[in-house]
Amino acid sequence: MLNEVLSRLQKVLNSDNIKGLDERNTERVFVAPILTAIGWNLFNIEETYTGYSPGSPQGPDVSYAFFDEQKPLLLVEIRPLYSDIFDKKITAKALKIAGKTPAKALAITNGVKWGIFILEEENKLVAVTSIFEETAAEMLAMLTRDNIKNGQLDEYALKNPPTEIPATYPEIKARGYKVTDKTHKNLIQVKNKIMTSRKVKDQDISHSNIVETLLEVFYDTLDNFDYSEISNNIILKKHMEEAFRKRFNPKD
Repeated sequence: MLNEVLSRLQKVLNSDNIKGLDERNTERVFVAPILTAIGWNLFNIEETYTGYSPGSPQGPDVSYAFFDEQKPLLLVEIRPLYSDIFDKKITAKALKIAGKTPAKALAITNGVKWGIFILEEENKLVAVTSIFEETAAEMLAMLTRDNIKNGQLDEYALKNPPTEIPATYPEIKARGYKVTDKTHKNLIQVKNKIMTSRKVKDQDISHSNIVETLLEVFYDTLDNFDYSEISNNIILKKHMEEAFRKRFNPKD
């Protein structure tokens, strides 16, 4: 069942109609089907709490708390679609809330990517997966009630340490324009290829020339640009790619 759910969600994401989603719709479309598929009953108020806060009702909360024997066992924090699940503030908030409960595991997800923590003294990140990865079903299945209670999640974590290390947000530096080191390096490579490959020398091609020209071409594509629901860089990139595709492949 879980594999079927993941396959269906992949098709939804691959659709050109996918938009940026807030937490509520990310939960409804992407997260709830997975949690249901691994055996959690979202409609059982004795098992599932939404907007769970271990302190006062007005205090910080997590999206879901799943109970076993009247105690939280698994916490799930949901982010908007494609958002950074390792944002320091979000992770710190979720772990702080978890520290006030006897829960044994915490998952943070943006509907596509999942990060799983074992809650103990060090609060270890033990698994990272995407619904597109072949191991996603096996990894997400570790979040069942039995696998958490019986230590299967812990055993899985020991045998399969996460290969992905959470990336820090890239620093944008001022260089006459502001770009990351990665983008600056790519600009240098493009400029060097232009300057060493061209046969006729006319205007000096600078990094700013490349950026300005690229933006001018992009602006020319904006007749049908979708400005709606651009919640993060990944959604922005998808919309920009679509705009370029329509500009250079008008038959598509």
